[in-house]
Amino acid sequence: DAGSSGTRIRVFDVAPAGGDPLPRIDLDKLPRQTKKLGPGLIAKDGDFAGDQWQRQSAELVRFADNFVPKGQRSVTPILFFGTAAMRLMRPSTKKMMLERIRQTLAATEYRFESRWARTLLAREEGGFAWIAANYLNGSFGGDGGGASRPTFGVIELGGGSMQVTFEVAGSVRLHSDDEFVFRTAQGRKHRLYAHGYDSFGLDHALKRMWNSSLESSPEGRKEPCQPQGDPCYPKSYGWAARPEDARAGGGDWKLCTGEIQQILAGASAIAPGRYTREPELTGPFIATVNFFLVQNLQRMRFERRGRVGPSAFEDEARRWCRKIFRRPIWPFRRRDDAACPMFCFALSYEAWLLRVLGVQEVEVVDTIRGVEVEWALGAALVHSLQSRPS
Repeated sequence: DAGSSGTRIRVFDVAPAGGDPLPRIDLDKLPRQTKKLGPGLIAKDGDFAGDQWQRQSAELVRFADNFVPKGQRSVTPILFFGTAAMRLMRPSTKKMMLERIRQTLAATEYRFESRWARTLLAREEGGFAWIAANYLNGSFGGDGGGASRPTFGVIELGGGSMQVTFEVAGSVRLHSDDEFVFRTAQGRKHRLYAHGYDSFGLDHALKRMWNSSLESSPEGRKEPCQPQGDPCYPKSYGWAARPEDARAGGGDWKLCTGEIQQILAGASAIAPGRYTREPELTGPFIATVNFFLVQNLQRMRFERRGRVGPSAFEDEARRWCRKIFRRPIWPFRRRDDAACPMFCFALSYEAWLLRVLGVQEVEVVDTIRGVEVEWALGAALVHSLQSRPS
C-alpha cells in the first residue's frame, strides 16, 4: 500500500469462502502482521524516490517473511497498489516507477504478476474501503450462513484524496467512472456509487491553502506555520526563526470556512458539493481515517458519541480556532514543514466537507471489531474471490 505519507505491507491469512459469502481472514493476526514505513515514495518535486523504495521494499518483504513460511512463498501472491499520490503523478514518472517496482517484486520469493502492481482507480479505492468496512461489520453475513445486515456508506478522508462510497439501487443512473460492482462468492450483487476527490485529502487541501496564502502575502515570506492573520490558524499561533518575526493566525472558523470554499472549491465542477454526477447521499455513513485521527489527537471522543453531524465538527473548530497559545505547539508535523496542518483548519475543513456533501450524520470510526478500516482489506478479499478456481 503506497500512500502519500508512507508505504505499508499487510500479511493476510485467508481461508476460502466455502459456504460463506466471502473468504475468511484471520482478523486477530492482522494488527501484528502490518508494518508501515515513511515517508511516501513520491518526492516533494513529484519524482519517484527510487532509493527510498529499495530500502523500504527490502525491509517490508523481510517483515512478511516472518509470517509466510519459506515453502509457501512461491504460491503466496504479493500485490502493490498506489493511491492518490500516484494518480496525481506525471504519466511518464508513474510508468518508470511501476516498472521499477515490478522488477523488485518479481525478484522476491513470492508469486508475482506484472498486473498486480498498479495504481488504483479512485472508485476502486473507495469500493475496497466499502467492502472492508462492511465485511468487518458483518454486513455480508457469514460464519456458516449467518444473516446479513444492512450496508453503510463510507466517507474516507486520506492525505491526498477523499472517497465517498455507498450502495445504490439499480435504477440510480451512475457515470461509469463512479460505478463499482461487487459480487460475493454466492453471487449476490452490490452496486456502489464510488467517487474519489483527488487533491481534496487533508494534507493536499492544507498545502493548497498554504500556497494560496503565500501568493497573496505582500512579503512573500515562507516561515513555517505562520500565515499572517490566517483565519484557519488559531490566534497567537505561529513560528519564526526569531521572536520578533513571529506572526499569529486569525483564528476564525467561519472566515476559514469561507476561504476553504473560495480557494479549494471556487468554480471547480469537480469539487465536493459541485460534482453534478453525485447522487443524493442516502443511508447511514461512517467517516474514517483523518475524520477519526484529527479529533482523536485532542481526545474529542467523537467515536463515543454515536452519530454526529457537521455541527459537532463546527463546535470543535470554533473552540480550537479561538485558542490562545503562550508558545508554539506542533500537533501534526515537523517544524520545518510549511504545510503543517492545524486542528483549526482540519476541523473547519471536515465540517465544510460534510455540509457540502449533504451528510446529516456520520459515525466516526477508526476500527471495527478491533481492526482498522482500510481499503487494503477489501482489496485482499476481492483478489481472493477473483483467484478462486472456476
